[in-house]
Amino acid sequence: MVVGVLAAAGVCRFAQAQETKPAEERKTDVKTLIARLKDKSPGVRIEAAVELGYRKKKQAVEPLIELLKNDPNEDVRAAVAEALGIIGDRKAVEPLMASLKDKSVKVRKAAMFSLSCIKDKRTIKPILAQLENENVYIRFAAEEAVAKLGKGVKDLIPLLIGLLNDPKLNVRNGAAKALGLLKAKQAVELLIKLLKDKDKTVRCAAAEALGQIGDKKAVPPLRETLKDPDPFVRIKAAVALWHLGCKEEAIQVLIKALEEDKDSEVRSSAVVELGSLGDESATPALIKALEEDKNDFIRYFAVSSLGWIGDKSAIPALIKALEGDKSKVIRSSAATALGDIRDNRAIPALIKALERDKDEHVRVSAAFALGIIGDKKAAEPLKKAMKDSSAEVRKAAKGALDRLGRQGSSH
Repeated sequence: MVVGVLAAAGVCRFAQAQETKPAEERKTDVKTLIARLKDKSPGVRIEAAVELGYRKKKQAVEPLIELLKNDPNEDVRAAVAEALGIIGDRKAVEPLMASLKDKSVKVRKAAMFSLSCIKDKRTIKPILAQLENENVYIRFAAEEAVAKLGKGVKDLIPLLIGLLNDPKLNVRNGAAKALGLLKAKQAVELLIKLLKDKDKTVRCAAAEALGQIGDKKAVPPLRETLKDPDPFVRIKAAVALWHLGCKEEAIQVLIKALEEDKDSEVRSSAVVELGSLGDESATPALIKALEEDKNDFIRYFAVSSLGWIGDKSAIPALIKALEGDKSKVIRSSAATALGDIRDNRAIPALIKALERDKDEHVRVSAAFALGIIGDKKAAEPLKKAMKDSSAEVRKAAKGALDRLGRQGSSH
C-alpha cells in the first residue's frame, strides 16, 4: 500500500512509488483509475489517487475533490490531498484549505504540502495561521510551506509586510513568523514597530523574526525590549540578541530568568532556549538548575540542555543524577545526555545503570548511550542485557552491540 508518498519529498518520492508497479498497472486507463476511487478497499482507492496524481490528470480533479471531502479513511484523504497538489489545478485550492481543519494531522500536513505546490495567494493566510498550531508537526509543515511559497509566489514578501498591519492577531503573528523564516530584510523596520504591539504573542514573533533576519539595526530596539513587562517577550528578545552577536548579554538575561523567575513556565522557556543556543557559558547555570530547582520539569529540561550543549564539564553532575536522582525521568535523561556528550568517563556509571536500575526506561537509555559512546568495555554488559526481562532493553542492547560492531569494522 502506498500511503503519504508525497508529503515528505514531493514528486521524487511519488515517482519512486511508480517504479515498484508492474508495467501493465501503470498503463491502466484514466477512466478505470477514476472508477477505482469508489472501490470498497482503502488500499485500492489510495493506489488510484497516487497514480492519477503521478499522471497529473486534470479530469481526475473533481472526483478527487469529492473523495477528499467525504472519504472516511484518513490515509485515503491524505493521499488524495497530495495527488491534488501534484496535479496543481487551482480548483483544488478551496477544498484543500478546508482540509487544513481536518481532524487528522496526516491530512492537514498533506493539504499544506499541496497548497504550497499550487502556490496560490489565497493560501497564504490559512498557512500563516498554522504557524501557531499547537501540534509541532503541523507547525513544521507550515514552515516548509512558507519556504516553498517564498520561492514560488510573486511579491510574497511585500504581501506579508502588508499583513503586519492586519487587525487580526493571528495574521500579524503569522506574517511576522513567515518574514523571519524568509529572512526578509525589507521587513525589519515594520518588525521593529511590532515590538510595541499590544499583543505579547505578536511581540514575541517580531523579536524572533528580527533574530532570524540578522540585521544589526534591530539591536537597540531589542535591547529596549528586554524591559518588556512580559517575561516571554524578554526571553525571545534575548535569543534574538544572541543571534545578532550580543551573546554574553543574551545569556545573562536567560540565566536570570531561569534562576529568579517564580513562574515555572518562564523558567522552562529559559532553560530550553539556553540549550538550543548551545552556548557553553550557560553550563554552570544549567547544572545549578539540575541540582537545586524544585520543579522536575525544569530539571529534566536542564539535563536535556546540558546534553545538547555537550560541555564535558557537565559530566560529573550528569553522572550524579544518573546514579542517585529519585526521578526515573531525570535518570533516563541523564543517561541520554551522557551519550550525547560521548565521554568515556561516563561508561562505568552507564554500565551500572544498565545492570542495576529498576526502571526499564533508564536501562534502555543507558544501553543507547553506551552504543553511541562506542567503547568496547560496554560489549560484555550489553551482551548480558540481551537477557534482560524487558523486551525494550533487549532491543536497545542489540542495537548498541550492532553499533559497536559497525564501529569496530570501520577502523
